[in-house]
Amino acid sequence: MPQPGVGDVHVKKLLTNISVAYKNPLYIAERIAPIVLVDRQSDIIPLYTKSYWARSVAQKTSPMQPPPIGGYEVGNDTYFCEERSVGDIIPDAQQANQDPPFNALADSTEWVTDQLLLEHEIGFLTDFWKTGVWGTDMVGGADFTKWSTYATSTPIQDLREWKRTIRRALLGRSPNRLVLGDLTFDVLADHPNLLDRVKYSSSNDSPAMVTPNLLAQLIGLDEVMVGSVIYTTDPEGTDEDSITYTAGYDDDAFMAYVAPHPGRRLPSALYTFVWSTLYGGTRYIRQRREPLSDKGWLIEGFTHYTIKGLAPDAGLFISDAVD
Repeated sequence: MPQPGVGDVHVKKLLTNISVAYKNPLYIAERIAPIVLVDRQSDIIPLYTKSYWARSVAQKTSPMQPPPIGGYEVGNDTYFCEERSVGDIIPDAQQANQDPPFNALADSTEWVTDQLLLEHEIGFLTDFWKTGVWGTDMVGGADFTKWSTYATSTPIQDLREWKRTIRRALLGRSPNRLVLGDLTFDVLADHPNLLDRVKYSSSNDSPAMVTPNLLAQLIGLDEVMVGSVIYTTDPEGTDEDSITYTAGYDDDAFMAYVAPHPGRRLPSALYTFVWSTLYGGTRYIRQRREPLSDKGWLIEGFTHYTIKGLAPDAGLFISDAVD
């Protein structure tokens, strides 16, 4: 006797509890270069000349002898917050015909916001995550043994030496941040010299493990960050199977002093100046009718910022740290 098959008793529909999408889970450029909210798109930054604060002018004097006269110089730099923007159009027909789990307005808002964050991250990598920018560059294989050479490399000693380099350049102020590419951190996490420092704190339930926080404690830093952003520069329309993806932070590292709270008379490797007056915050996302056809919604995102390097001697870039 004929019976209905499995396919005869079920009509396929969209799942509403899951969907698959790709986006970077973590952006760190704003943590590396802290945000300074500014009232004007462009202004002047006072820069005190370093040597005047390291030169001793004071002397022993007799009761009637006038004090030696010295002083200090102040230069300046400027910033200009350039506009970045992106938009996405949602046709009315698409929105009217969508089924769960699709939510075109929510999806578009998230995409536009993520685009601004990704552009910020790539901008930092392009301009500051490289040699030739900071006061000191160290190149693996030339200036130090790459940390992936476990038998002879000494990452703890290297990092402490470079910490001292920055401290002496900043008149005694120690660097407080270390940024590692994801490959750099993965290699360090298995380095025998680091594992040897944590092996006595391990147990069967909690094996020895190197973490960013542990590394910060070993080196004496406030924070160790791991950068893992992935992006592509291939244009839209490129076949998905042909797209090349770039690991932004990869096998490099960066040590710096960054003022934890931006203020006066403080050195800082870099800041992100954000013109907040225009939009009332760091970014502005708006929804409006698409102006040409009025047959859909336009989701737009705007921001005005610039990442500004202010004290090159407060940073040390470590290139090609591992293989």
